[in-house]
Amino acid sequence: MGAAKKLTGWYSRIEGPDGAGKTSVLNLAREYAEEHNIPVLFIREPGTGEFGELMRDLLLHNKKYDLSPQTEYALLTANRTHLVSDVIVPALEKGTIVISDRGIESSIAMQGGAAGAITAKAKGKFDSLSTDDIVEIGARVLPSYYMQPNGLVLLSLSKKERQARMKAKAATQGLDKIEQRTLEYSDAVHDGYIALESLPHATVINAEQQLEEVWRQARPILFGPDHA
Repeated sequence: MGAAKKLTGWYSRIEGPDGAGKTSVLNLAREYAEEHNIPVLFIREPGTGEFGELMRDLLLHNKKYDLSPQTEYALLTANRTHLVSDVIVPALEKGTIVISDRGIESSIAMQGGAAGAITAKAKGKFDSLSTDDIVEIGARVLPSYYMQPNGLVLLSLSKKERQARMKAKAATQGLDKIEQRTLEYSDAVHDGYIALESLPHATVINAEQQLEEVWRQARPILFGPDHA
């Protein structure tokens, strides 16, 4: 059995509540990578690849299944372990930058803690998970470089601003299953993200600034020091 190859790439994630502006920042990141001829692999959770997109459909769009927080987290964990072994590791071994739209932080905020409990109660089920459960299970099946990536951008905004942005999105684009949940749930998720701002490896950026300023601050975290 050969020795494991060294991971020479840069792995980063962008996180934040729905409406924080992750998509806008990632669009600028794609333009930047193309303009500067930087090899970057953009991925998303849930999603990426046939298996990942199947998970994404089950979690966000397929209304046939009423999933509990535990089931949601199990599906997301399956997607993550597959992503790590089949997508992230091969790219990092080649020295590629991997930038992910969401990661385990989303599960800590959405399937764990108060938000998970609210979802379970609404479904008449009580199989919710604590935030500690989310982290412990993740650490058992995912490598340390996933749990603490090279760079983590955490976009922050007020609940009032988030609600205004999501109202606008609902009117123009529509919302997925999770985005359609109650305001109580969305506020609990928001509180979960506020708690994540204390993570030592997170760079918190005020998402209520002009997009150009958010991008200026996010770029070196997402691309690493060699391509900032």
